[in-house]
Amino acid sequence: MCAAGLVPTLSAVAQDLHIEITTASNLMAYNVLAQGLGNLLWVPTMLCFGKRWTITATMVVMLPCIAWAAESKSYHSLLAARIVSGFASGASETFAPAIIGDIWPEHNLTTALGFFSI
Repeated sequence: MCAAGLVPTLSAVAQDLHIEITTASNLMAYNVLAQGLGNLLWVPTMLCFGKRWTITATMVVMLPCIAWAAESKSYHSLLAARIVSGFASGASETFAPAIIGDIWPEHNLTTALGFFSI
């Protein structure tokens, strides 16, 4: 939701910040890039400290970033908030399949992962 949540309001955001729509699309692109790069940190952290502590840490980072993005008055401030929140939210992209694998029995795992993908 962090990356795609801005899509329906992209033209309104571009008008509000007085920027081109192509520039506003960077708000999503850099968020997705940060999500992917965040996994380079979050996966080893998960292996060292466990899933629960790592997810808690990412949520502690992400909550202020969401408030920062909501209160941003400039494009650069909003972009920075989206990059940092993308970095933190990257953990959810990696951990969800791992957590599903812990919860579901092996013979039902493909069905559970299929529903997650949908």
